Amino acid sequence: MNIRIAELSDLPSIVGIYNQAISAGATGHTDAFTAESRREWFLSHSASRPLLVAETGTTIVGWSNLTDYRPGRQAFQQTAEMSYYVHSEYRRQGVATALVRHMTTLGPSLKVRTLIAIILETNVASAKLMERVGFSRWAELPSVARLNDQDVGHLYYGRHLPP
Repeated sequence: MNIRIAELSDLPSIVGIYNQAISAGATGHTDAFTAESRREWFLSHSASRPLLVAETGTTIVGWSNLTDYRPGRQAFQQTAEMSYYVHSEYRRQGVATALVRHMTTLGPSLKVRTLIAIILETNVASAKLMERVGFSRWAELPSVARLNDQDVGHLYYGRHLPP
């Protein structure tokens, strides 16, 4: 598996993987996206807040990105939110673990001291992954989302990175 910076030509695969997460109720979005509707989001990533893809051969099997946490507030400049998604056919094969570990290794070079992952409480696999790779559960926001007629909480996982 190779992890690299995403290219615009990867956008349809990235959106396809994200739409699988939407269908599975693993994100707060409830409506599917098109590649064109996510173009601006894709272009908003930068060298300091990258969008990465994991590929096996020529197949994009997952992706991960960093975004500013509390954008515009200077005190949080060294904190980033990390998201990651894996194609349904490649789950439980170490893709998410590789993406998260890659981001934790990359973080210090991007001047990120703290990584935060915010996941839905129903996403038990992600909660277990976070704990397995050294993140701690820092907070819970109970019943802040409504998915499939069910109240769902948000779990905040965090990890301080070495300077």
